[in-house]
Parts: sequence; structure tokens; C-alpha cells
Amino acid sequence: MLPKNIKERDKPSNIFEGIFGKESIKLAKQLLEKTLKSKPDSEIKKEINDRLKRLDPKTDNKTKCQNCGKPINQSKSRHRVYKFCYDCHKEEDSKN
Repeated sequence: MLPKNIKERDKPSNIFEGIFGKESIKLAKQLLEKTLKSKPDSEIKKEINDRLKRLDPKTDNKTKCQNCGKPINQSKSRHRVYKFCYDCHKEEDSKN
């Protein structure tokens, strides 16, 4: 059974990460996609799709820089929305 959450860390948080190391996320995705194709049960498909979504990087709290297009992490605690990434903001400050 694959773990529900796999995160890249220095120290493995579960046995699956300990065995497969840095390739654990890639391998987990491959195994889940292979299983998704072979299992007709809707309950199993729902759980597999849920785990695949958890393995994908989260992009729900990101916007793009208006200057270069890089994704920007928006802080949930601040009300101000960032329009430029750190690099573009630093370049603007150095010009002034």
C-alpha cells in the first residue's frame, strides 16, 4: 500500500520514501496511474485520483509575476497581493 502523502525531505517520513529515496514521488505516480487503468471499481478510482492530486505540487495559492511570469507564493496572513516576484522587485529597487 502506498502512503497517502509523500514529500521530499532529507529524512524519510515513511518506509516507501526510505526504500526508494528521491525517486519515490515519480514511482508512486507511475504505480498509481498503472493501477488506475487496471481497477474498474469506482471507489478505488476515487481514492487513487485523490492520492494523485496530493502528489502534484500545490498551485492554488500562486499567482504569476506581471513582469517575468514566474509563480509567486501569496501569503495567507497578508491582505496585500504581490504583483511582482522577488527578483523583479529587487531589480526595480536597484534602478531607483
